[in-house]
Amino acid sequence: MGSLSDLLWDTVSKIGGLSSNVRSISASWLLVLLATIVFLYALFYLNYSRLPLPPSPPKHWLWGNSSELNPHYRHVVFGTEYKEKYGDIISLTTLSETQIILNTPELASELLDKRAAYTSDRTYHVMANDIMNWGEAIGFQSYDERLKKSRRVIASALHLTAAKSYAVQHSDSALDLIRLIASKPEGFIQHINLVTGAFLLRLVYGYKVTEDDPVLKVVHEAIAYLGKAFSKVYWVNHLPFLKYVPAWFPGAGFQVLAYEGRQARNRMVDDSYNEVFNQVIRGQIEQPSYTSKLVEEKGCINISKEDADLIRLTAGSMYSAGSTTTVAVVLSFILEMALHPEIAQAVRNEIDSVVGRERLPVLADRESVPFFEAVLLEVLRLWPPAPLGAAHRASKEIEFRGYRIPKGAALYANIWAMTHDPDLYPDPYVFNPSRFLKSNQDPDPRKYIFGFGKRLCSGIHVANNSMFVICASLLSTFDIVATPELATKVEALGGPQSMNMHKLSSPIGLLLNMLPFSVEFKLRDAAAVALAEGVGK
Repeated sequence: MGSLSDLLWDTVSKIGGLSSNVRSISASWLLVLLATIVFLYALFYLNYSRLPLPPSPPKHWLWGNSSELNPHYRHVVFGTEYKEKYGDIISLTTLSETQIILNTPELASELLDKRAAYTSDRTYHVMANDIMNWGEAIGFQSYDERLKKSRRVIASALHLTAAKSYAVQHSDSALDLIRLIASKPEGFIQHINLVTGAFLLRLVYGYKVTEDDPVLKVVHEAIAYLGKAFSKVYWVNHLPFLKYVPAWFPGAGFQVLAYEGRQARNRMVDDSYNEVFNQVIRGQIEQPSYTSKLVEEKGCINISKEDADLIRLTAGSMYSAGSTTTVAVVLSFILEMALHPEIAQAVRNEIDSVVGRERLPVLADRESVPFFEAVLLEVLRLWPPAPLGAAHRASKEIEFRGYRIPKGAALYANIWAMTHDPDLYPDPYVFNPSRFLKSNQDPDPRKYIFGFGKRLCSGIHVANNSMFVICASLLSTFDIVATPELATKVEALGGPQSMNMHKLSSPIGLLLNMLPFSVEFKLRDAAAVALAEGVGK
């Protein structure tokens, strides 16, 4: 600390010509600064005197690894460059927290599954949790009794048996999507967002979506703001007192973003719930739903505030968590089928042999189309919906494989690194569904992509079924062809088997977000035309 003391002493000396009052104030601020630096040094460095942290990139003496927290495609950086340099378990430190990156399923399972009693909390992200009010959402809550109760309530609508009961709704959604794409193929991305959102809004609120629907627009807006909250480093996450700084103060532009995000999130959660609640009270339920059934069970107008909040918040969480995941998977499926027409044709042949051309594939056909199932697994492997997973939080200090995991550390299961590990998946950048059909098949990526421990995704069964029905129906109806523009873009990245293919997705954000791309949808035959025109099903 000698050089720091010299610097402070020189600074104090330079103000010697000022008035005594000014010198006194300046000296006081310097003492505060010195005390703060000493405190941070003691907190984040001297405290590491026992077991070491896992290997880490070089740190700034004060800021730690803050500059490395948000590189573009951080899941790829951590799973390739950093993994090669520092190993399968990596640490990053900042002013306010330690982050632990787990690049293998074994490490993630050992820490997040077997030690779930101490690793099931969520990190507290001031910008998202507090200022934008996402802390109420299930995915952001600490692992406490409130969360356990919320997950039990959600499970009543999303468990395996309940998920199978939505088979007709899945088929209706697939047919709606086919007809939308047939009428306006260039808008396929918007159509997928619309149909996926419509299914979930119907399930959760009994709400029937229209094109350019205002409710769906609010939901997408709220989720977009949440993505922005995680897209860069905000100082308020490291210095929480900054959340009290007014928006007009220089450098407080984050408050404007946070305010807009909070308003969108509150509208998303409150407006639809209030509409359903009022329908129940009036006895005019338009469509039975998760929300209406629970409000009725809990006493309608006599419902307690605790129960009302539980229903309102779980309903909002079900939609916001489910919609983006399904959209990402369907889009990555379309991309891979356009880039691998021979595989797409093999899938069509299998589906045709089971289903014929008089109807669309349904959920009950799933066990009869193993090659298509393998194709879906390969899409999920190459394009995991949450590449870096949602951070767990260590609720106490843990000794782990000779390293120290500090209390409060953020624990990331790098799912992308796991699904691209050549030891688990030979030729990991090659789209090869056959890897899941051999006698000693590669690991099922669904073991990792839906999370670990007690934070496993509640909607896994509904999402899995939705992906199957939509993707199978699209391929049964359309030839999906890469446009010259897409072919050029992929060639510039090194081809479909290049390790740079991830650059077709957004470089930032918590969830996989495919960048816009173009393909052609061509109705296969007269049967497909009849379906698209509304004849048959």
